[in-house]
Amino acid sequence: MRIRRLLIPSVLLTMRLVGLLLGGRQSTPPIRTVRDVLRQNGIPVSTQIAPSLLNAPVEYPQVDTDSRDFVMAYYSGPTAQRSDSIQVMLLERSTGQWTFGSVSSSDTDPAWLGNAILGVKRISHYVLIETHLSPSALQTIVLGRNLRLVRRLYGWSLAELPDESIVYRHSMIHFAPTHPVEISLFNPNSLQEKQIYPPSPDQPIRTEFIRRVAQVYRALGEDWFRINNYPSEPKDFDSGTSREEMVAESSTKSIAFKVRFGDADVGSISPINFNEQVVVTCTPTKRINQTQCRERRLSDWRKALNLPQASVDQVLRQAAGRPNLVP
Repeated sequence: MRIRRLLIPSVLLTMRLVGLLLGGRQSTPPIRTVRDVLRQNGIPVSTQIAPSLLNAPVEYPQVDTDSRDFVMAYYSGPTAQRSDSIQVMLLERSTGQWTFGSVSSSDTDPAWLGNAILGVKRISHYVLIETHLSPSALQTIVLGRNLRLVRRLYGWSLAELPDESIVYRHSMIHFAPTHPVEISLFNPNSLQEKQIYPPSPDQPIRTEFIRRVAQVYRALGEDWFRINNYPSEPKDFDSGTSREEMVAESSTKSIAFKVRFGDADVGSISPINFNEQVVVTCTPTKRINQTQCRERRLSDWRKALNLPQASVDQVLRQAAGRPNLVP
């Protein structure tokens, strides 16, 4: 089965992050009220909502809605007067019952509230709020349906699995020279959490890539790293992945995703001019303490499937269904 996707479109996320990076804080959006947002989404005003709340100004409001629920998350007040909290409203359509909650600086470090709400999403028994911290750092706030805080995750959701586990990529220090991919799995029902990627100990494909990186680093000499303030540890190479390249399969309790070794950011001074396309399979996702990931070359998967021209998506679907096919 296909996993559910991110809280907001990746293109929009990229535009927002670039805007923050190049222009500092984004221009403040026009001030709206709770009443305005409800009206725009076709939600009738309820006597359960106090007039003072209906007329309260909101900043960065985000909504998620379907035939079952409507949820809205926002900062209260314009930028200059913002309270140290994120307000959340949840409407259960079948009963007409509203639930109200907030995440405040007493629940978390104020910095964790972020400077923009990027999205809100409901999964069966939880609400996820994604906030922007820096151009390379987001956080995901996990709330129960009672809108009480369950966990804050320093990263952004790549997928929500059928058992409500959240696969998330760790946030990074934006100005760090390299950005290796790190991924964890969190189950809000059991509160179990585990970093599942990269696997430990290093697997053969990673060991070989580190060896190649080390050769380049030795040729450069120590002075190059000192002058350029660049890490000289070969294992800390750049890597990349995206939420569009991840597939989950409920029958095997597995996920499969692609990672690109040597995926340096635009403008990076990385001396590595080669890369490796890697398919990662992780199983069993339902028992987090037992979840293990395997790295195999994308080319080896195509060979094992006898599909030399298969797209990445086709390979990932097969890999999620048969995670141990490639030895």
